[in-house]
Amino acid sequence: MATADRVTLADLLKRQNQPLAKGIVQAFLKQAPFFDRIPVVTTGMLSGKGRRRTSLPTLGNRLINEDFTTVVSHTEQYQWALSLYGAYIDIDTEILSEPGGMEEQKEQITAATDGLAQQIANDLFNGDSATNPKAFDGLKVLMSTVPSRMTIDAAGLDLDDAAAIVSNSRVALNLVRTGIQRVQQGTGGKPDVIFAGDDMLLVLSQAAMGNATTSGWWSNQKDQDRNVETLFGIPVEATGFNNAQTQILAADHDGSARTSIYICRLGAEYFHLKQKASLSVGKPKEMDDLVTDRLKIEWALAPYIKNDFAVCRVKGFDIT
Repeated sequence: MATADRVTLADLLKRQNQPLAKGIVQAFLKQAPFFDRIPVVTTGMLSGKGRRRTSLPTLGNRLINEDFTTVVSHTEQYQWALSLYGAYIDIDTEILSEPGGMEEQKEQITAATDGLAQQIANDLFNGDSATNPKAFDGLKVLMSTVPSRMTIDAAGLDLDDAAAIVSNSRVALNLVRTGIQRVQQGTGGKPDVIFAGDDMLLVLSQAAMGNATTSGWWSNQKDQDRNVETLFGIPVEATGFNNAQTQILAADHDGSARTSIYICRLGAEYFHLKQKASLSVGKPKEMDDLVTDRLKIEWALAPYIKNDFAVCRVKGFDIT
């Protein structure tokens, strides 16, 4: 449900009155459904700056006729910049005059949309502007800018086979629970989602379901029109695959055959996406060759952690 700080792609989709644009956003969400969880804040700009609080004031007490002793709170200035993602889709108009031509056009548009969704989903976690200046920084890079206590190191905890998962399940789940507590302590509220690679999601389910004591910590719940797995009552979303058909949160996400999970509290004041405007779809334009129509889709966006304690990364799991 949309609220003031939780407008998602699905909410924006309901306001979209252009059929082609609506279909493209639907295809995007079908390819990367977890994006519907992440709130979207529209800025109307490609870059900007703001100020965020880094500490609360320290307040004291006093005796009669004495002054209060206080230490002021601190803030820091931050800057953000959005990255442009999109594609040109060329449609040979000859196919539109044939039986099934519209379906062929739809297939080409859907293929481009699926590729765009996979690329943005990959960069959401793995993006690094130092490597690709055109991309935004993903969570792996952004976590280097928040307090160190929001990164928990599993130090190569062995979860690479059934026996190891059974042996180390309690340790693994306690690390996850510690990450949940760090977010809750820092933001005053429960996390909204745990992002995990597809293989890591299976490991977490096996760890929780491995014995009677912990089996109740893992469940399957109806969430709007989808069934989702939950751990400690928090939805666990598989991040899927990128354009190269490798897992976005791969077994070597951390390097040296280690992987991470990301525990997030979502909202305009926590972790969210910034966008200049909704994903835009241009009108088909006839090219100079007179046989090709070109369609442009474009989205200016970037992830942003506004509250330093909104995301906790638990890294260093060995699942290979």
